[in-house]
Amino acid sequence: MGSFDIPGGVRIQSFPAAPPDFDPLKADDNTLVKYGYPHRPQDPQVRRLWEWVLNRVTYVQPTFEVVDVIRRRRSDTFNSGNTNNWSGASVAPADSSDSVTNVMGVWTVPTSSSQPGGLLGTTYYCSSWVGIEGKGQGLFQAGVEAQVTIEPGNPESSYSYAWIEWLPAPEVMLTSVSVSPGDSVLCALGVDPGATFGSYWFANLTSQRGTSAYFTPTSPPGSPPPPALTGQYADWIVERPSSVEFPTCAEYDPLADYGSITFTSCSATTANNKPHVDLSTAATVNMINCSGATMSSAQIVDPSSLLCQFQGVYD
Repeated sequence: MGSFDIPGGVRIQSFPAAPPDFDPLKADDNTLVKYGYPHRPQDPQVRRLWEWVLNRVTYVQPTFEVVDVIRRRRSDTFNSGNTNNWSGASVAPADSSDSVTNVMGVWTVPTSSSQPGGLLGTTYYCSSWVGIEGKGQGLFQAGVEAQVTIEPGNPESSYSYAWIEWLPAPEVMLTSVSVSPGDSVLCALGVDPGATFGSYWFANLTSQRGTSAYFTPTSPPGSPPPPALTGQYADWIVERPSSVEFPTCAEYDPLADYGSITFTSCSATTANNKPHVDLSTAATVNMINCSGATMSSAQIVDPSSLLCQFQGVYD
């Protein structure tokens, strides 16, 4: 692929090809990062999954398409336990001087549907993703978008795709690895401690195809360097997006009935290599509509699993 520049100041580049005799299961973390492999997890259960993936998934070169109308940001009301756009969990390092550098999760692409009796031409959305979130508006995230449109003569037309985004640059569709409802996917993200470099690994565990690349924020000549992303939180989220950059409640897109999504193998690591970070100390948030009714709930099942459920409520 070489490199791919995104409007908004981010460059995506492919990793160098690993030598023919390269064995990721024996490589140290620096070498894994060099060739675009996901960080070795500390948790034994998550590491077994990591080993399974690296033994079976075939690497493909990344290809992309810019999707410049969808933005995803943390709501100002997150700390109250309710937002108009997110449901899921967020965890911070135990030491406030530390920062999140890696996050991982596994989940199944949902089979989504529209609102009964919805208007023709209306599209309903469900985004599921993992992310590394900085202070302010910084956010590095990747996951799956599911869209369902009510069309004449066809009750529902659905479409799912994988995507990556480093705000404030626009979303990028990952076209080299396709996804469909029912597929199991793994997503792992990493940023360097200075947070001027970010990498992703996305794998469809059902088709056993995976890909990776790295993101570098850029600045025009003569401009100040881009702000660093300090990993304040690791996130596992179900979301309804918006075509408006700073939307009001009424400007969020309709949420699809996604049934439920269970994030498993939820784990994160930090710059100071503190003990394994999981959901034990995570805060959860529910998605509510403009009337305050819960649309999507979040519940921690165990330290590595999170259940998000559609509650049958629309706007």
